Amino acid sequence: MNKSRLEQILNAYGADSHYWPEHEKAEALALIRTMDDLDEDSQTLKQQFEHAQQLDIHLAKNQVPDADLAKLKMRVVSAVRLQSSEPKFIAEPNYDLLDRLLDWFIPNQTEKLWQPTFAAALTLIAGILIGSSLPKSVSMDEELYYENEIYLLGLSAESVEVSYE
Repeated sequence: MNKSRLEQILNAYGADSHYWPEHEKAEALALIRTMDDLDEDSQTLKQQFEHAQQLDIHLAKNQVPDADLAKLKMRVVSAVRLQSSEPKFIAEPNYDLLDRLLDWFIPNQTEKLWQPTFAAALTLIAGILIGSSLPKSVSMDEELYYENEIYLLGLSAESVEVSYE
């Protein structure tokens, strides 16, 4: 048993040795009896022991009687029964923008399948609106260019001789 382990025991279980682990109780009590008053670590450990004793005394003064515990238990049980009959509303976790967009476009629930369909319809409508707002006429230079390109493609097809022998 060393002083750091005794400090851990005091912090975890308090100064009352009845609550200490059985296999360490005897060694811890022996270490407390053999602490030197001149040693600085021993002084700190004694202060922690006294503080744990005061805390134990304070906690013992503020214990709840068993009758009050039974009433409290009945109140908790009735409150739980009352809450279990009410519908539960589970709050969704706080998602960032990307998570919300992915959940909107790729839903996990079948009730939300209208969302990706709606998004596809909106993009189709936007494409139609943009396409209809473009100018309808093609300038003469562009029309002549397309005619020349088609003519040249036709010429190249006629100039190739194919032998089928």
